[in-house]
This record gives sequence, C-alpha cells and structure tokens, in this order.
Amino acid sequence: MLKRSIVTFAIVLFSSNVFAFKFEKGEIYSGELKKVEHYLYNLKLPKGEWEVLGLNRILSHNNESYIILGQIKSNELSAVIWLDFITDPSEYGWYTPDSSTCNDWDNQKSNYHKSTYKKKLANAVSKGACISVWAENNLYKGTYDWSDEYVQAYKKLESKNVDLPNAIVWIDQLLITKEAYATMYIGINPKFNADITSDKRIDYTRSDWYSYNIENYPDKKNYMEKVIKIAKEMHSQNYKALEKRKVMDLSFIDRLIK
Repeated sequence: MLKRSIVTFAIVLFSSNVFAFKFEKGEIYSGELKKVEHYLYNLKLPKGEWEVLGLNRILSHNNESYIILGQIKSNELSAVIWLDFITDPSEYGWYTPDSSTCNDWDNQKSNYHKSTYKKKLANAVSKGACISVWAENNLYKGTYDWSDEYVQAYKKLESKNVDLPNAIVWIDQLLITKEAYATMYIGINPKFNADITSDKRIDYTRSDWYSYNIENYPDKKNYMEKVIKIAKEMHSQNYKALEKRKVMDLSFIDRLIK
C-alpha cells in the first residue's frame, strides 16, 4: 500500500532548481517535459491531456515535490500519475523508507514485484530500481488523507462531480540512482479503459484482483498480465533513462488507456 516516510541519504551536494520546469496546480500538460521540478528529471507523459489535481512541495533537508496528474474523460477518472521527486541531488544514492515499492510495501504480495535496490553503508552508493504492480479496491476520501496532494486531488475531483473508480490498477516504480530519487505511481481505471467491473470498498486480500484470488477471474487475470508486460518494458527503459538524465517515458501505458 502506498505510504510516505522520510527518506534518508548519505551526502547531499546542493539544491539546484534554477531553470527547472515547475508544475502548476490546475494547469494541463501533455507530451514531453524537460527538467521537471529539477534538472535530473525529464518525462514523456502518456497520450492526451493531464491536469495537475494536487501539488505539494516540501522544503527540508532533502527537498521533495509531490504531484498528482489526472486524466478525466467522459466525466470519469481514466488514469492518474502520482510523482515524488527529491530535488536535492545526492552523491551516494538514497536509503528507501521502511515500507516502499522496494520491499513490495512490506511484502503485500503484489501481482508482480521486482527489486534490484542495494543498500550500502559508509561511502558506497545505494541505488537500484523497484517495481510493483497491483490493484486497489478500497479508494475513498480518507485512503491517503496523510497526503496533502491526495486531499487536494480528491477535492478537485469532487468539484467536478467525478467519483473515484471502484478499482485502480497501480504500476509503482521507485528509481534510485547515485544522484536521483524518483517515485512514479501510475494508476489505471480498468472499468473505463477495459470495461472490467470491480466491487467497491473491498479489502486488499479479499479483492478479485489480489494475487491469490485473480486466477478465478479470467478477465482480470488477462488484463493484469497485459499491464505487467507493459510495466516491465517501461520500468527497464525508465531506470536507464534516469541514470543518463534522459527522458523517462510513461507513454508505454498508451496501450492501456483510451
């Protein structure tokens, strides 16, 4: 499950947000974006227009930007992109929170999980790439109310008379290089995009989508396999891109959204 913890690290070099592109709440974006919140991060958004539904910047010992982008079509939430970028580069990588994508949210048994992250001590570099693919059936106003940007996003959707979907299929990526720390949660509405219905407000392990239950639901199983295949391709490309300060390409999910 998505959580937030303080990220610790070895040595921070400096804060360099000069000339960085900054998201603005309520604005709509599309295509390729360079130097997103910091010179380390370049993004190619999936097809269509994406509105900033929530935004929170935290200034601390490791400055962070949290952004929720949403795509609303036919008065439904088609997909979301939830970003977390640390905007102070490190020289020795980063330590992950106690619960994160790298340990599959304390081993929640996602439908797919892989981690290459290695934590190092002293002056060695802690880095690697982590991914989890899973589905959430229990979205409501208070699900992530510890997150300012989520609260903003919920209120924005409420003002547009757009409900949260009964289920969201999440592609969670945590990418850590020597300098950068990038979290990207991509959520896809399977009802809108694939006409797959789900019950509302179901606990994680009781959901049809849960890794131990999904075999009994062929439509969900086939869709999840498609999502996992695309997520793996995207994940491999994005970590290499971040290491080289190239464009992290989220348009892989064009095959999953209308």
